[in-house]
Amino acid sequence: MASPVVARFGRRVAMERKRRGWSIADLAAKAGIGATIISNLEHGRQGCTLDSAVPLASTLGISLDGLDGPCGRCAGKPHPGYTCGLCGASGEDPQRGGACA
Repeated sequence: MASPVVARFGRRVAMERKRRGWSIADLAAKAGIGATIISNLEHGRQGCTLDSAVPLASTLGISLDGLDGPCGRCAGKPHPGYTCGLCGASGEDPQRGGACA
């Protein structure tokens, strides 16, 4: 099982890929990396190296920082007691700025 950071990164890759209407195979071909790497990352089974993370971020048009950051849906501050299913931010997670006002 991957760390929370890897799991959040994988969820964000999946969110950005789906937002573009791409399959895992589409993203793999565009980024020049294996579909298995992307699948394992998105499902939290394993992390990836910078050799894979950089092309993924570039292909998705987002910085590496952006792939680890909050998603556009919750902006990193979901409502109290709620955990964003996309980026993993919690409404009570002080690392994400606490609960929404």
